[in-house]
Amino acid sequence: MIRKLVYRYYCEYCRKAGCSGGHIRHHEERCTLNPQRECGCCDHLLQQEQPNMADILATLPLTPDEWGGYVHHCLHEADGRPFSIDYSALVKAALPAAREAAKNCPACLLAALRIHGIPSWLHKEIFDYKAEMSDAWDVFNRDHA
Repeated sequence: MIRKLVYRYYCEYCRKAGCSGGHIRHHEERCTLNPQRECGCCDHLLQQEQPNMADILATLPLTPDEWGGYVHHCLHEADGRPFSIDYSALVKAALPAAREAAKNCPACLLAALRIHGIPSWLHKEIFDYKAEMSDAWDVFNRDHA
């Protein structure tokens, strides 16, 4: 029987793990849950300066945990009657401003949605990362053909 001790490395921001410290270190630099991440999409694909993550986060509404649920009940300012706010509608309304702050970078926008704590089922519903990255690669390949 052979027995050996093996180190396991974990990302400080997400649950990614591996046996190679170098690979996990590289992942951490670009992890979409890292607020100080280096965006490879902005750097290589879009060839633009990376936007400030704080500016993107400022455009997004409060998370459900910050105000206590997916449907929030408020009082109307004018007449004091109660009404509901659907969180998905708030995020959909904020998406154009967030996209502009992210300089149309799909990776930065995804990172902002994840860092802000927007549930994955909701941002997958309103933002198709795979399709947007495919479009960005198509533009890149057409410009460099």
